[in-house]
Amino acid sequence: MFGYVVTAHKPSVVTHSVVGNFTSPEKRDLLLARSTRIELYSISREGLIPLVELPINGVIVVMRLVRPPGEDRDNLMILTQRNKFCVLRWNITFQSVDTVCLGDMKDKLGQQYDGFPIGVADPQLRCFALHLYETVVKIVPGDFKKEAYPVRIAEKVRDIQFLEGTAKPTICILYQDNHRARHLKTLEIVLKEKDVAEGPFHQQNLEQTANMLVPVSQPLGGVLVFAENSITYLNGSAGKSTFLSQPAHIRAVGKIDDDGSRYLIGDHAGRLSILALERKGDEVIALTVSLLGVTSLASTISYIDNGYVYVGSAVGDSQLIRLITDPDPCTEHYFEVIETYTNLGPILDFVVVDPEKHGQGQVVTCSGVLKDGSLRVIRNGISVSGEAEIEVPGIKAVFTLKRKIDDPFHSFIFQSFIGETRVYELVEEEMIEAMLDGIVARTSTIFAANMERDLAVQVVESGVILLDSQTMNRVGSWTPHQGCRILVAKGNSHQVLLSTTQGHLIYLELDPVEPRLIQVSQILVEKEISCMDLSPLGSNPRAKSKIAVIGLWKEVSIKLLLLPELATITTELLGGETIARSVLLCTMDHIDHLLVALGDGHLWSYKLGITDVS
Repeated sequence: MFGYVVTAHKPSVVTHSVVGNFTSPEKRDLLLARSTRIELYSISREGLIPLVELPINGVIVVMRLVRPPGEDRDNLMILTQRNKFCVLRWNITFQSVDTVCLGDMKDKLGQQYDGFPIGVADPQLRCFALHLYETVVKIVPGDFKKEAYPVRIAEKVRDIQFLEGTAKPTICILYQDNHRARHLKTLEIVLKEKDVAEGPFHQQNLEQTANMLVPVSQPLGGVLVFAENSITYLNGSAGKSTFLSQPAHIRAVGKIDDDGSRYLIGDHAGRLSILALERKGDEVIALTVSLLGVTSLASTISYIDNGYVYVGSAVGDSQLIRLITDPDPCTEHYFEVIETYTNLGPILDFVVVDPEKHGQGQVVTCSGVLKDGSLRVIRNGISVSGEAEIEVPGIKAVFTLKRKIDDPFHSFIFQSFIGETRVYELVEEEMIEAMLDGIVARTSTIFAANMERDLAVQVVESGVILLDSQTMNRVGSWTPHQGCRILVAKGNSHQVLLSTTQGHLIYLELDPVEPRLIQVSQILVEKEISCMDLSPLGSNPRAKSKIAVIGLWKEVSIKLLLLPELATITTELLGGETIARSVLLCTMDHIDHLLVALGDGHLWSYKLGITDVS
């Protein structure tokens, strides 16, 4: 017996995030670590634009951007759960990732470190420091020409960071002694002798809950020590502390300013605060903490630019927020949520259900923890991501048209309302309402589309209007018999199919020479038509369609018709009482399909087995 395992949903947790110049010296990028893959986003005025997704052979536990001396772009340092270490660089020419170095940091002897693996890089990239085993820090030379070597550390390490602005690579170590007291010391790394020497300062008897170090950039230098009740700044003999208004386990810290004067901090309750280092020259005189509001439980915080901040979460939904100077009147937060990114993890329990008894199981998961815990329903289907949203009351239909049929982008939007049609035109980068004499504006538009020879068609109840698509001037028209109104219409670049109030189904074609529509055939349909389509099948979207499909109201069925005669090829009863509200002929993977959307939200798919429609 064999088992088949496939990933149905990619990891959505965000464990690490970094911002820097990875792909270009001029543009800043956001890189996210999601378990076994890295997502690369470009930062623009429109928001976060996904560029590349990089699969990683292992679970990412450390991810940092490092900049080699003399370079104008950053490299990416990665450490996986199985102690695989690598440095990646973006190849501008091939728009892909190159591996600068790759190594296995696993030791045959040694006790595995019981905390999260630690990996840090010297700001000048003279070396890397990895803490993977108890009492051992492995040093990797920054030029990758020499082998990595271990340095013995007698204390129980809680965190390690490199200090900035030091003549020699200097690590700052937060450690715990046998009495569970927490202390801090610094060590200079002597690369030539593969050894360490005593560093510039140390600090005994820190708060017992101290668990995180954050290096402070030049010109201040030094390090911040985060504990549950206080935050302390240390730099040699200089030191300042501030006590938190309520106990907080700090989970994530993100630097705002390049000089290290402000930081965003996120705690276990989702509180987002700003830490400011008040300075006098190059000396820190005070620390202040101000609450901004409540976000998802942050695992990582990255300040992007212009007040935009990415809050990544491994236990809740990640968020893109924008800092504001005045509190939001609704939430009283000093930020607004720009976008929320769904995260299903961690899934603590789940059940598979089929509430509609259609054989399509849905997964109901218990996702998240603490305040971000929720029930999520997962279904197999198509996901649509919205780019923008504008509230337009009373709108019934939307059609997009091009100035020329060969243009890559659309220039006009026809908005159909009850009793009127509005047309918006794209001028440069703005949408303005266009006043066009050729269109019929005082009635609803049933259908509109581009046609061959830079023509366009607008179908209204009273008839079919043929337009010059560049000027939108009227060049021709077709009207039904007196007393008839058009109810449903569809078309393509050559053909128009429509139904009228007296049960007539009429087929029109664009004259191959003159700008006019010719009625080719007409039949009487006893049942009222609910929907229709005549999209061309095959690889050419501008070919003439040889078949059409209509959906019927009372019979609850669909009919496949042969063009141009409108002869019935086959009739398919849908069963039940739910009618077809929309139909589409399309070709997917070289197979012709008929898609039928029912009024209850279900989508049916039929494979077309027509062998000869000539």
